[in-house]
Amino acid sequence: MKIIQEDTKPVFDLTPHQVRMATCYRDRNGVYHLFSDYIDADMGTIDSWEAEIRYYKSDDLRNWEYVETPASRGQTGEPDSFGAASPHVLATNDKIFLFYASRQVHGDAKMNCFAKSGEPGFMSGSIMMCVADADINGAPAGPFKKHGIVLKSGTGWNSMRLDDPCALLKGDTVHLYFKGFDNNLDHDRICVGHSSVKLNDMKFISDPKPVISVPGGGEMPRLFMKEDKWNMFYRHFAGIGKPYSWHHHQSEDGISWNQNSTNFFAGRLGPSDIMLIYDMNGELPAEPQLLVAGSENGIQKLWLYKVCPNFCNDKLPDNAPLARLGSRRPLQTLAPYLQDSGFLFVLFLLCVFCFFSIVLSLSFSLILFALFVAHGVTPFYVCFVCLFLDV
Repeated sequence: MKIIQEDTKPVFDLTPHQVRMATCYRDRNGVYHLFSDYIDADMGTIDSWEAEIRYYKSDDLRNWEYVETPASRGQTGEPDSFGAASPHVLATNDKIFLFYASRQVHGDAKMNCFAKSGEPGFMSGSIMMCVADADINGAPAGPFKKHGIVLKSGTGWNSMRLDDPCALLKGDTVHLYFKGFDNNLDHDRICVGHSSVKLNDMKFISDPKPVISVPGGGEMPRLFMKEDKWNMFYRHFAGIGKPYSWHHHQSEDGISWNQNSTNFFAGRLGPSDIMLIYDMNGELPAEPQLLVAGSENGIQKLWLYKVCPNFCNDKLPDNAPLARLGSRRPLQTLAPYLQDSGFLFVLFLLCVFCFFSIVLSLSFSLILFALFVAHGVTPFYVCFVCLFLDV
């Protein structure tokens, strides 16, 4: 997998507010439409449980204009009353479909993301949808409107909560993939589910069993078609408290999947959150790009990566910048650190310490040299002793 960081600076930054999951597509005019988790600074967290989804547009992926909030938190008792997050956009010729994960806390107890149904603080999660009409260029022609739940949690493997929707259009059928589980304390039980529907119907029928279940579990399925094959980037867990990595899976039918590589970052550490940028109808551009979520100075932002055309060869250049595993901060140059006053102060103290250490060492050596010479010691042996002391 060949990826190259396009800019050392984040391309989407809402400081002091946080962003997390995002989804983006490019319309026929070359305008980018981005939908992102928005976590207000007053919440004092980077978690997206109570997020809402905001919509921005840009001509260059760097300068963004706020448009609207298509998925705000709902009213009390509604399925997204606690939060709306993890968006995925599918732009078709007639409609723009925005899928997202809803959060609703049941009862008066404080939210507990590990609580099961009936336990205090239980938070349910469904897949919901907003829709806007598309103009002739594929841009939203008006405001988004909520269309309610399209997928509910079931009674078996996905009975606790659904999350991380990702839609893929093949022909006139929309395939919707999602994360589901009945116990998120046991990561082995976190799987990928699949549902499908005709584009003119949008009444999804979910498969009874998960389509991907891996040891240690996983999340965030990212789907795309390439050379008539179904492809999925999927973040694998390795157990609670252990690292994770992004893997590449392929399929002939979108149901039975084979792992194409154990880690498409060629064994090196990968980023925490990645999001593909799509063209119309969910297709990938000739030169695909990724948005990577990371943290800078405690604020979640998005960085831009370029994917080389032959991006399924599972080979990564040794000099390609990556993001750190287990961190939400991409591995970059020293530039961000040189803008950090705390880092510069520590660096200054270290330089001062080294300078005075050298001065004191040389001074001590010169004093010893003078004393030994004054007492008739051979200069050669004096130099040897001083060098030994310095070392």
